[in-house]
Amino acid sequence: NTVPVYIIIINAVFLGVMPYQYQIVGMVMIFAGSFYAGLRPADSPKKR
Repeated sequence: NTVPVYIIIINAVFLGVMPYQYQIVGMVMIFAGSFYAGLRPADSPKKR
């Protein structure tokens, strides 16, 4: 399960913009989102 490139880009943006106390929260949110998307690839937000 590979991490998409845009996840790394967004993470880099968070590290550059966010204050230090929010960097960890941002990384955890991004990691949780990518991990959840990796666990459930069949569920798409566009699918209704």
